[in-house]
Amino acid sequence: MLIILTGLPYCGKTTLARALEQTGAAVVELDHINRERGFRIEDGVPMTEWPETIRQAEARIEASDRHILSDEVLQRVRRRFQPPPEDSALIVDAVWSTQKQLDVVTAAR
Repeated sequence: MLIILTGLPYCGKTTLARALEQTGAAVVELDHINRERGFRIEDGVPMTEWPETIRQAEARIEASDRHILSDEVLQRVRRRFQPPPEDSALIVDAVWSTQKQLDVVTAAR
């Protein structure tokens, strides 16, 4: 399962990501990649640099431990995959405790 966390700064994305990491999830953070590339998040990242950040994130996702199934099986599943309706997104509220957020996300796995 791929979980993408979005939200305003300081709403708890990193806190939830760290809690998910404790359950064994692999975490790929765009901010972390940008810092590795020498950009200070506080200063902003030039728009021209985002494609490389995204490319590196995709490479890290591909390299994560997803090879439980063969590439052939994964490709077959990918061809048949139907994205869920937009209204079925999992919403996690930043005002909830980290444990409640973690419970909601892990229950959806």
